[in-house]
Amino acid sequence: PASHCCPACGCNVCFDCAKKELVQNPRCPHCGNADRNAAELEEFLACGAVIHPIATVCTCITSACQRLCEFSATYAQGALAASQKTQGGKTKASTLYEPMA
Repeated sequence: PASHCCPACGCNVCFDCAKKELVQNPRCPHCGNADRNAAELEEFLACGAVIHPIATVCTCITSACQRLCEFSATYAQGALAASQKTQGGKTKASTLYEPMA
C-alpha cells in the first residue's frame, strides 16, 4: 500500500510520514481520529515495513539497469563510429540500412 486513507475524513498519509509521525500514536494526522484508524495504521505500518525495503531494492535495480543500457548504447555507438573510419580518418558510407540486393 502506498498510503493510508482515513475513513473518517479521507486524509491520505504516505508510509514514510506514517512511520515518522504515527507509530507511537496511530491516529489521523488531520482529524485526530484514532478509533477508526489505529488498527489499520498498525497493519499499514507492518506491511510497509516489509514492502518498502523491497520496493527500494527494485528501484535501485531498475536504475542500475537503465544506466547499464545507456552505457551499452553509448559504447555501441562509439564502436560503430570507429568501425566506419578509414585509415585516413574519414568515415565510410554506412551500409547498415541499405536494402539487400
